[in-house]
Amino acid sequence: MKFVKHIYHQFLKGYSPKSIAKELDTEGIKESAGKANWYPSSGLKMLQNEKYKGDALL
Repeated sequence: MKFVKHIYHQFLKGYSPKSIAKELDTEGIKESAGKANWYPSSGLKMLQNEKYKGDALL
């Protein structure tokens, strides 16, 4: 799950989900589901995930 931190760092630097997905594709990093291609919507879902953000209420 190292790539989740990478996605957050890049987003906070001002990169768009589209540019982050393109970067992950060129680096050869697979999605968590094992898919070879990243889609901007995948990164955006991670950025909005309450558990990854630390907003989960239990």
